[in-house]
Amino acid sequence: MSGPTRLGDVLARLRRRRVHRLRPQERAVFEAFGRALTERKGGPARPVSLRRGILRVEVASAARLHELAAFAREACVERTNALLGAPLVRRIEFRLAPREARGAEG
Repeated sequence: MSGPTRLGDVLARLRRRRVHRLRPQERAVFEAFGRALTERKGGPARPVSLRRGILRVEVASAARLHELAAFAREACVERTNALLGAPLVRRIEFRLAPREARGAEG
């Protein structure tokens, strides 16, 4: 029999499942953001929600968070909307992903 499950592991599994239940509009925005971001170099960033035009994105490192929030936010909004062909994203909020989602950091 296995021991107790860490809360972080449970939350990570729930986040992964949620991606499969996205509304069509959310899925389109998440995919467009992914394409827009791959045009920029850097570490991973993962959209987690879209509400009232605000796209919330988790990033894997503090350095990447600072880079995106300080220097690339508006460009990501513009490129994502251009790929969508409609202004569905008004603003992007970047935040550091939970430690479990980033992996162990010593």
